[in-house]
Amino acid sequence: MDFDDDVGKKKFDEKGYDENGFNRDGFNQYGYDGAGYDKNGFNRDGYDRAGFDYNGFNKDGFNKDGFNRDGFHLITETLYDPSGYDENGFNRDGFNKSGFDKFGFNRDGYDLDGFDKSGYDRDGYDRAGFDVKGIHGITHDAFDKFGFNRDGFNRDGFDKDGYNRDGYDQDGYNRDGYNQDGYNKGGWDVEGYNRAGYNIVGKKKDEYPDY
Repeated sequence: MDFDDDVGKKKFDEKGYDENGFNRDGFNQYGYDGAGYDKNGFNRDGYDRAGFDYNGFNKDGFNKDGFNRDGFHLITETLYDPSGYDENGFNRDGFNKSGFDKFGFNRDGYDLDGFDKSGYDRDGYDRAGFDVKGIHGITHDAFDKFGFNRDGFNRDGFDKDGYNRDGYDQDGYNRDGYNQDGYNKGGWDVEGYNRAGYNIVGKKKDEYPDY
């Protein structure tokens, strides 16, 4: 039996469908809208409104760029379109329309940001501003304006998080909060025992088995 949501609004039966067989979201019991497309935009034959299937190919087997599943172009019948680019957008030399190869480098060997495969720009500085010898281009020193060298450590040997190369802070604790002996600042090891071998309830380590 139909019922009113509110006065003047559509009526829906007990299963949630209107007189035309569509629910509040506009789909029928089979999951299709009035034009015959499901919630993902595909019809019963598996094609979207533009005529392409889930993998992007039309009924003739070509995608929107004119390539088939084997990579051959509809017009040229080769692996390249009329402009000379393949299905992935690269020409015979391996560069895309922007002039970069699949690794992101142009013909001169630099990426979009201007760095080569070794990580240096045309002036010989890396992204952090250091040259191959570790000298910063602005400070002309082994440390940048923030006081860190190319490895990320300051003059005292600590990184920006306050840890040295061995992973310990100035108090001798690592990122997990334990010192080299394996105890935290409270004097407990990772299993919850102190240096004397007792846990917080006074049980000695390995003295009594856990049941």
